[in-house]
Amino acid sequence: MEDYPEMLAVRKPAGERACFGTSWHTDNTFFERPSMASILYGVTIPPCGGDTLYASTEKAYEALSPRMREILDGLTAVHSASQAYDPAVTGEAKYRGEAAILYRYSDAVHEEHEHPVIRTHPETGRRGIFVNPMFTLRIVGLTEAEGAPLLDFLYRHTVRPEFTCRIRWEPGTLLLWDNRCTQHYAIDDYAGHERLMYRVSVSGDRPV
Repeated sequence: MEDYPEMLAVRKPAGERACFGTSWHTDNTFFERPSMASILYGVTIPPCGGDTLYASTEKAYEALSPRMREILDGLTAVHSASQAYDPAVTGEAKYRGEAAILYRYSDAVHEEHEHPVIRTHPETGRRGIFVNPMFTLRIVGLTEAEGAPLLDFLYRHTVRPEFTCRIRWEPGTLLLWDNRCTQHYAIDDYAGHERLMYRVSVSGDRPV
């Protein structure tokens, strides 16, 4: 936003598809230091739909068998924004100002950073699964044939219903979540209605 450069207006006009956050992910894991937290404020909310789902990556880790935890501990994965933001993959309209949300292209889209598959929360010491289908590309040291099934299992396991909750927005709802131990999913089920949110990302540290 022009007057508040640290704030992003997440806007979907009536009649358009939502194009932001509409699959399971943790914010900005493609950075060397992913966002610690995110803050989202509801401004214009559709009369129905537009909920956001959240999954606890720590609850998901706790439900793994001891043997699976042993396999995953010490593995790292490559994260990148290339599949989500590369104009060659997603189109150039959002970079030309032709979409509801204005994107600024940067070479950082193609950067790759390695993070542990299982990260430890720096404040609580709890462990959680730290891969997501939007930004995780591969597991280091495994072939694609070896790593892809493991990632697919973790993606599906992390968002099992018993690890999730659902937020129903109202105008004025303010939500803050910890990206170090959650994933989220913005449901695109309100095509005929406008939705406007304001979002701020909080700087984080290097996952360990």
